[in-house]
Amino acid sequence: MAKGAVLVVDDEAPIRDILSFYLKRAGYQVLTAANGVEALDEMGRSRPDLIISDLRMPEMPGDELCKRVKSDPATRDIYFIILSALDGTASRIGGLALGADDMIPKPFHAQEVLAKVDSTFRLIEMQKEIKRQNKELTTFQQKVQEEMELAAALQMGLLPSCQARRRAPGTRTGIFRPRASAGTSTPSCPCRTAARP
Repeated sequence: MAKGAVLVVDDEAPIRDILSFYLKRAGYQVLTAANGVEALDEMGRSRPDLIISDLRMPEMPGDELCKRVKSDPATRDIYFIILSALDGTASRIGGLALGADDMIPKPFHAQEVLAKVDSTFRLIEMQKEIKRQNKELTTFQQKVQEEMELAAALQMGLLPSCQARRRAPGTRTGIFRPRASAGTSTPSCPCRTAARP
């Protein structure tokens, strides 16, 4: 079973081939595209977990592809790594400002890319686990709220009316209404019986 799906986007076939070789050997499913347009078409057929894209490409460069991916709610969570021959801190900051999650300078060592991919997938798995736990917590909170509302409704059905709770003249009584959420009950429907002369 593949560890995850990686989409490699580069207009240079040798780079696509060498990255595909190392990633497949490491157990990843690999998708390839020669530019941003092909990448979007490929994503329409199969959703990757990670995109590794060159920055400078014909038809649609990597920065435009990154903008498209990160602006779409359906794909914005896909981890995006940019490959760039542009060196320097300014270039790296610029790539991250586009929405990319990381950058790898060209020329690169395939083992370096593979190590980066492995660490990325560990992060992806942690994010998935956090989302799963948050979903379970939300479901639990909703269930507790529903049970409290049901219990409150049942208690209200068992309480007598104000007329039935009137006692001796001059006596003040009150019904305490159960809360449908966590907390103490609150007095409701207070009634006072006036003293007879």
